[in-house]
Amino acid sequence: MRPMLSEAQGRLLRALTRALAAPETMNRQSPALVVESFETTDWSSLTFAGQRHRITLVVTEPVSADSLSFDGLILRGSIVAEARVISATVAATGLVLDIAVMTIDVGA
Repeated sequence: MRPMLSEAQGRLLRALTRALAAPETMNRQSPALVVESFETTDWSSLTFAGQRHRITLVVTEPVSADSLSFDGLILRGSIVAEARVISATVAATGLVLDIAVMTIDVGA
């Protein structure tokens, strides 16, 4: 059985999909993204709580690693404090991206 994503992980994955794939390349028959791994850990400070996400994606559609930007990621119930590409590697299956995202919970 394949693991399920939490609601917060699903929202983040949808936002990343919108940021990475141009609408004209989106095709349900050949996905633009393949999720290799998705790890989430909770964190908190005296004033904030949220999650740290580490996602490994394979982008199967053509995309330039130099043009990747996650500025303006919008998640309902969270603020994206940081989103960056840790590494980008070209493989036979596509562009492998290791992405780190830190979110702060603000309520739904």
